[in-house]
Amino acid sequence: MNMYKLAITVFGIILISSLTSFAQQKDCKYKVINYSTTIEEGKSLEKNLLLKSDANKIAQVTLRNGKGMGMHSEKNAFWVLGTAGTGELVLVDSEKVIELKQGVMVLVKPGVPHDVIAKPELSVMVIKFLDGDTKEENHEHNHDHKK
Repeated sequence: MNMYKLAITVFGIILISSLTSFAQQKDCKYKVINYSTTIEEGKSLEKNLLLKSDANKIAQVTLRNGKGMGMHSEKNAFWVLGTAGTGELVLVDSEKVIELKQGVMVLVKPGVPHDVIAKPELSVMVIKFLDGDTKEENHEHNHDHKK
C-alpha cells in the first residue's frame, strides 16, 4: 500500500508541476522583433518604429551620407545598438566619442546631450525606457549646444 500512495503522490506532484508549467507558458507574453542588418538605398534619415508600449519604445534608425541626428537629449535612459554600417555616438557630458558599428551597444542615461552621426552610413536600434509615457515629448532637442 505504501508504494501505491507514493506512486499517487509522485504522479500528483508531476501533474501539478506540468499544469503550473503550462499555465506559466500560457501567461508568457513575448514579441519577436525583426530588424535589418544591412543598409539599402533610402533617405538620409529613416526611422522605423518596431515596438511601442507603456514601458518602452524600440526603433531602428538609419542614417546615410554622413547625416547626424543633431545634438539632443532624452528624459529617459535608452540603449543604442549598432546593427549595420559605422558611425559615432557623441556624448557631450563626458566629451566622449564612441564608435558605433554592428554589435556595439551603449547605455545613455537620462538628460545626457548626445548626437549620432553616420560615417558614412549607420543603422542602430534605439531601445527607450518610457516610465509609462509614450509621448514624443520625451525627445528634447538642443540646437544651441556646440560640440
